[in-house]
Amino acid sequence: MEKESCPIVGEGGDSGGLVPGKSLVFATMELLMFILVRHMPHLSTKMSDSPSHIATRTRLSEESARLVAATVTILSDLPSLCSPAGCMTILPTILFLIARVLKDTAIKSADNQVPPPVSAALQGIKSIVTLSMAKTEDTQKQWTALIRSTLACILEYSQPGNLIRASNP
Repeated sequence: MEKESCPIVGEGGDSGGLVPGKSLVFATMELLMFILVRHMPHLSTKMSDSPSHIATRTRLSEESARLVAATVTILSDLPSLCSPAGCMTILPTILFLIARVLKDTAIKSADNQVPPPVSAALQGIKSIVTLSMAKTEDTQKQWTALIRSTLACILEYSQPGNLIRASNP
């Protein structure tokens, strides 16, 4: 009896390729990246490498913080729209962005409130870690390496010398 092959569901198919101009996930990632760079310009290597760019970390306004949090939430949901191979294509970028948002917005405040982007980033990491669709026999090793790397970066960011205290805006 011949084994039936199930079609790969989600963007990326067997190859993981997301074609610009044809991929909804790719277009969404472009839009979300635009929003993040608009509110956190240092996330763009082009901006941060520019001689006219001065690297300053300012606290996000309440509106910007909510928008960044919503962006991170949507970003963390994108892997669920992809095939396992498609997930492996976008996960490095998504995890990098979520980790950077977490690093840059995890500012200790006087009232010990957790900023919305921090909550969204932690929830996003949780949803990615628990996404069973991404962990197939073919992608398990790569997926595990990506998660380990992301968690190692987050732990490195959380070292006492790396904490930033917020000043009152």
